Amino acid sequence: MTRFVFWFALALCALLPCFAIDTPFPMLPPGWTVQQSMTVPPANLAAFSQKFGAKITGLSNTILNADGQRLQVNVIECAAEADAVKVTAALRTMHASPIFCLQLGMRAVEFVCNDGRLALKAPYALGLRPRSAVYDVRLVVAAVDKCDYMKCTPLFNDFLNLQAHPDDQAAKNAVLNNARGFTFGQAITLRTLGSNSKPVAYEFSPMPESATPFAAGDGARYVFRNLPVSQDVPYVKVSTRITVQAFTATPTTRKADTALLDATPRWPSDNKQIAALAGQITAGYATPEEKAWAILDWLLPGKNLKFGGADTGSRYGVMQTLTQGYGHCWDFSDVFVTLCRAAGIPCRQVGGWLIGQSGHVWAEVLLPDQGWMPVDPTAGSACTTDYVPFFTTEDGEMPIVYLAIPVIKEETVEQ
Repeated sequence: MTRFVFWFALALCALLPCFAIDTPFPMLPPGWTVQQSMTVPPANLAAFSQKFGAKITGLSNTILNADGQRLQVNVIECAAEADAVKVTAALRTMHASPIFCLQLGMRAVEFVCNDGRLALKAPYALGLRPRSAVYDVRLVVAAVDKCDYMKCTPLFNDFLNLQAHPDDQAAKNAVLNNARGFTFGQAITLRTLGSNSKPVAYEFSPMPESATPFAAGDGARYVFRNLPVSQDVPYVKVSTRITVQAFTATPTTRKADTALLDATPRWPSDNKQIAALAGQITAGYATPEEKAWAILDWLLPGKNLKFGGADTGSRYGVMQTLTQGYGHCWDFSDVFVTLCRAAGIPCRQVGGWLIGQSGHVWAEVLLPDQGWMPVDPTAGSACTTDYVPFFTTEDGEMPIVYLAIPVIKEETVEQ
């Protein structure tokens, strides 16, 4: 993050005269004020286009006081959405977490601050994102019974490469080689609830022979026969509409039970070291919500665990993640669920897609009198409308392999 702030400041100085403008965020929440706002003159945008390798048509820099915290918002206007994708990807390489950068159509937005939760909150506070959204979703997912979780993302990447080079034998061989770490079947398990109380209905191709709902009513297992295959990998095409809400718990009649509190092979909450760590983190806090937020605070990237590692999409396991001190979203989620259960907080894991970014794994905490609160351990915050849930697990087994990038269209915006 420091590298870009430094580079941006130098660039602004070099491109002076920049000039003060009216804030691009006229509707600020109480406690938020603009300290400074500038824009780069059009004649000087070529340097930024060259820097990012994308056509940039506008660039503004706004510094705000957000409830006592300093927040810098850099808005980069691009000539096309593809340019915004490229700029956003470049900005994310300069941050400890992808949450500090956001792509909104032909704009790339960067939030520069010391608190990831502020970066998540800012798009909603500034009116850049709605607090509720409905997405039209198209998925192509493999029917996986068991897997080597470290190979889920590599296999997905192999399919993307095969999609780009359908006649390349090397691309076909890569899929076949990575698929050896999987046991494929004729069934998939999907969540049947958005991040709210609205049920999710699916359409499939081919159609399933049967569907077995979860006892809790928020998921189902769909069984098929003779699924189509790609390089020996059986797959299902899925379409649906999912409603999500920001910073909101989903009401439920579910009560805390052993399925939400017990240790599992993926979540060793009965480990003595884990129990001691959970007790240390939550000492002095009384309610499940306070304890869950204490664990989220402890997991803030760069505080006790670093976000990263050579294996993108990794799932190292809880003990290895804590020992080595780093991991990606699945690792952060595994550690969070394990610590929550060790602290007596009912918790489960959620998988889906983070809008404008990639596949993602987060969690849900069952809070008394509120319901399921979706939280992102990688960001240390409650979830926003950018989190689109597809899968849920209460034992840690959630094999996910996409055969293509999901098509997710914001169909309806609910204010």
